[in-house]
Amino acid sequence: MIRRQYVLIVLFTIIFQIFFSTTNTLSLNEIKSNELTTSTNKCESASIDEFPPLFFTDEQCRRGGILVYIILILYSFAAIEIVCDDYFASALERISCNFDLTPVYI
Repeated sequence: MIRRQYVLIVLFTIIFQIFFSTTNTLSLNEIKSNELTTSTNKCESASIDEFPPLFFTDEQCRRGGILVYIILILYSFAAIEIVCDDYFASALERISCNFDLTPVYI
């Protein structure tokens, strides 16, 4: 049980470093100098341009990069299952015992 948690912690930190530490995704797109000179152009850029780029290029996704995304999704589900099973369910049981709650059958 503890070994499984350590493996998930190590994998999560590696994934976090890969996806979030290489680029600053919070910065807005830079405005080109020719857009600053035109005062009549008051349109805002499309919000789709503010999203960070994907981790893989289109060619890498075709060659198996999509499998990495699927593995990350499965890993996330496993991590959520461990947290819910070990902590959330036991916390709900303890809360229901402290408040002397009884199950309601419909």
